[in-house]
Amino acid sequence: MDMSKPGHAMINVPTIQCDNCVKTVTAAVKKVDGVESIKIDLDKKVAHVNFDPKKVKLADIEKAIAASGYDANNVKRNKKAHDALSPCCQSKR
Repeated sequence: MDMSKPGHAMINVPTIQCDNCVKTVTAAVKKVDGVESIKIDLDKKVAHVNFDPKKVKLADIEKAIAASGYDANNVKRNKKAHDALSPCCQSKR
């Protein structure tokens, strides 16, 4: 994770596989109060998130990603949410 400037994080999302995965993770993160923007690099499997550190912690963003069915840094995905994803989005990892 890169915290080179306050309120910016690079979150590893190794289990995303396609544009649908990107849409799901983006929607989940945008629901978190304090998140300003998210851009996901599908090729590198990294989410760049800008947020207000006075409103939200990185751990909360990671938990939102995990709750949507994907791994986020060291936070493991919610299995039930993962199993409900489209077959193309279900990671074999």
